[in-house]
Amino acid sequence: MEPDKVAPTKGNLLDYKSKRAFAQEGYDLLDQKREVLIMELMRVVYTLKDLQERLNARLQGIYETFEDVHLQMGAEAIERVLTFYQTEYEVEVTERSVMGVLLPTIRDRTRPEPPNSSLMETSEAVDRCAEELRDVLSILSEYAETTISVWRLAHEIRKTQRRVNALEHLFIPRYDATIKKIEEVLEESEREEFFRRKRLKKQ
Repeated sequence: MEPDKVAPTKGNLLDYKSKRAFAQEGYDLLDQKREVLIMELMRVVYTLKDLQERLNARLQGIYETFEDVHLQMGAEAIERVLTFYQTEYEVEVTERSVMGVLLPTIRDRTRPEPPNSSLMETSEAVDRCAEELRDVLSILSEYAETTISVWRLAHEIRKTQRRVNALEHLFIPRYDATIKKIEEVLEESEREEFFRRKRLKKQ
């Protein structure tokens, strides 16, 4: 409510001072939450950058190995080989809370084993490529975990920032203006009452 529309009573003065104190407490808590989330986001972003570099390097190595396999075996033979390497991959997803934001922890629970060598003949390059692909799965799990964390933290920071701005630039100034207006009116009324009593006393 606008300051001019609030009745200048002592009850309203106490009410708005209470609202002002509550808003300030909320602002302090949200500001603290924002700082913690920003620090966590910076840490996670740094981790994501490192994971991206590691993942790119590993995938580049896998691509080079796959090129060797393709030259040695051809596309049709590779397609036949891949049917032996198909397997289910399981992950375990848990969550941890950072200032109320749930961040995932993703861990692989199975490590697919290479196919039985007696079932088919494969080259060393094929086995090496398959092993490299198995090893990169753990990095992919970390990458997915970190990417989701970055998105959730950034979303929560934006939401918290909007609330902080609303308190800092809207609610707290409005409460201050209302309190000031009521105090001015009450002080003026008290002065008028004082002079009225003084005149009555003289009379």
